[in-house]
Amino acid sequence: MKVYDLATGELVNEVSVEGGTGVGFQPAADAIGVQSDKPVTLFYINNASLGTSRGARYGVGVMFVGVQPDQDTLIYLPSEANVEVYFFANEETQLTVDGFSQTIEPGQPRMYTLLGTHTVRADHNVVAQIDFWPNQPEYQGLWFTGAAIPCVETAADAPTVTLTPLGGGFPTTYIIAGAGSAAAVAVVAVLVMRRRGGKPS
Repeated sequence: MKVYDLATGELVNEVSVEGGTGVGFQPAADAIGVQSDKPVTLFYINNASLGTSRGARYGVGVMFVGVQPDQDTLIYLPSEANVEVYFFANEETQLTVDGFSQTIEPGQPRMYTLLGTHTVRADHNVVAQIDFWPNQPEYQGLWFTGAAIPCVETAADAPTVTLTPLGGGFPTTYIIAGAGSAAAVAVVAVLVMRRRGGKPS
C-alpha cells in the first residue's frame, strides 16, 4: 500500500498489510491518496494516546462504518481509549462479532466495547457508530465537530466512481483520498477480506 501527498503527488509512506490485520501511520501531509493492490479500509482515527500524535491535544471523535449483508467487515477500536460502538439496523438482524452472534431489533442498537480489531458480519444492512475518547483525564465528555451519518438502507450500495489521475500522475487503482489535519491523527489501514460463503472473492 502506497500513501501519496495529494498536494505534491510525492510518495510519503509505503507499508504492507496482512489480511485481517491493520497498520497505523501518521502521514506527513494535510491530504493523502492511498494506492493498494487489494481493497483496504481506512480509519481516520486517533488512538487517544496523550502526547503521541504530532500537534494533537488528544483524540476524540465519532465515526461511522457500514456493514454490508453476508460480508466480513473489519473495524478497529482504539486501544488506549474509552470506546463505545453502537450497531444500528432497520430490521431484525443477526449480528456476529468475532464469531459471537446476537440479534438487533429495529430502533434498539447493540453496544460493544472490546478494544482492538474485530470481524463483523450481519445478515442485513448495519451501521456501526464508533465513539472514542482518551482514558485520561477521567470523566471528560465526547467532543467532536460533526459527522456525516450514513443511511442504513444504503449500506450495501456500491456506487460507480470514475477516478481521474491526480496532478502527480500516480496510478489510481484502489485510490482512497482523505483530507484534514493528518498530523493530529493516526490512520489505520485494515486489509478488507470480503467473503461470500466463507471463501475470499
